[in-house]
Amino acid sequence: MPSIRWLTILVSSFCVVSFCTLGVYIARDIETQIIFSRMRFLTLGLLAPSWLMFLSSIYQKPKWLQRPITSLIIFTPGLISTVLTIVPSWRDYILKDFSSLRIDQFTVLQFDNGTWFQYHYFWAMFLVAASLALGVYLFFKEKGLRRHQIIILTVCSVLAAAVDIYCVLFNPPMRWLMLASGTFFISLLGIIFSTVKLKLLNVTTLALGRVFQEFPDPVIVIDGDKRIRMANKTSGRFFDLNNLPGRKICEALPQINLVEGEIALLDHNGEKHFFNLSLEKLETDVEHSSGQVIFFRQITVQKSIEKRLNENLEFKARLLSLITHDFMGQIEAQTLVSASLHEDVIDSSMKEKIDLLTTSTSASQGFMENVLSWVKSQKDNFEVINKDFEWNTLVKECIEEQSSLCKMKNIKIDFQSDSWPLIGQGDSNMLASVIRNLLTNAIRATNNAQSIKVNLYSSNQVVKVEIIDRGVGMNEDVLQKIRNLSSSFIFVNENQSEFGSFGIGLMIVKHFLSLHRGELFIESTLNQGTVVSFEIK
Repeated sequence: MPSIRWLTILVSSFCVVSFCTLGVYIARDIETQIIFSRMRFLTLGLLAPSWLMFLSSIYQKPKWLQRPITSLIIFTPGLISTVLTIVPSWRDYILKDFSSLRIDQFTVLQFDNGTWFQYHYFWAMFLVAASLALGVYLFFKEKGLRRHQIIILTVCSVLAAAVDIYCVLFNPPMRWLMLASGTFFISLLGIIFSTVKLKLLNVTTLALGRVFQEFPDPVIVIDGDKRIRMANKTSGRFFDLNNLPGRKICEALPQINLVEGEIALLDHNGEKHFFNLSLEKLETDVEHSSGQVIFFRQITVQKSIEKRLNENLEFKARLLSLITHDFMGQIEAQTLVSASLHEDVIDSSMKEKIDLLTTSTSASQGFMENVLSWVKSQKDNFEVINKDFEWNTLVKECIEEQSSLCKMKNIKIDFQSDSWPLIGQGDSNMLASVIRNLLTNAIRATNNAQSIKVNLYSSNQVVKVEIIDRGVGMNEDVLQKIRNLSSSFIFVNENQSEFGSFGIGLMIVKHFLSLHRGELFIESTLNQGTVVSFEIK
């Protein structure tokens, strides 16, 4: 954490200055005293810049002050003092002409200022003034507990600096006693008090701040007045905004409405990004203020993948529709040829083979119709188009569509209804697909020269369509497969011939009924027949 780094430099510098000051007091000869007095400037020039940087980093303001180049400029004069102290031949540029001076029971040193000392001191006082100005600025920017911290830190630093300024300007005895070196401890006391009592360096807060700044998506914190209090690094990079804190979000980011959901934003390079905007209410104990945390969760990659998937699905759906449409023409032609052959052929064994071919072709045609219906439904996003229609007419039209297949198998369909007319509301195309699928299954499961009953009932605003056949029926295992949408199922006739129903037909039936809040019922007994019905309210 930058604040810990600057605090470490500050405390280390103070320790070196204090140690060297103590060395002056305990040394027995003047040469040793001079060495200790000069060595104070190893870190004396680092106290003011490290204090300023610590204050700025702990509150993350202003941003420009935390840039590496700014830090280097601020520390350069202090580092020059350090270099001049290290090189023996250059030390007189800071202090020169030392002499012993006795004040009460203490023997200390008196000296003149070197050429560099005035620049060193001017820069230190400039940074002290800058720290004071920063403290005033932060006082008006922060609230509650953080404002109390700023007051303590600023007052302590001013007290420490005031003693040093007085000593240098008026040369009182306390200057030669190096009392100013001890008063720097006041600043450290302010930090200790703010840390212990006012939670200045709370480890949890520092850790959360680090996580906040390094979060990969933009995050902005606003107060109850909709003013930006904090913004992480990603926010600054993405929105290309400087000095975000303190500005109203509607002014800083006018393109953003504080409404949860997906939004599209352009970055400073003009590239489009998609975000899932979420708002978290923030309650604090300080002055009972409230605010919000705005999370911009990046979903640009997800949206790109979704777009490609949708394009692929749309292409596949169109391709499937074209293939199915072309095959439908061929299958219809095969059906007509099979019907023609059935009428022209006299041999009974040949008729059975033609019947088998006709039934297989009819099943393929039904499958293609289901595929087309499914593709259309996906294209329409399975939206039900509710319109008034007449149930009796709908059922009779579906029965009529199966007339050619019934004729080839010599099957008769009896239709009965207890209500004429019976007006319903729903998607008649979807419901017609349901009836056609159920009728086709019944015809395929029914042997030649049998009958199928279709009943239509209406009671208490519930419409029931019932289809009864006396075909091969099904056992419990097959019924269980039917109830499982992912399983295919097979009808078996008396001759053990198998006709695959492809499964998709039943999936369409169940899905279309669910869109109408309907329910499918199946009862069957092996070798006796099947009763299939559905109810719609």
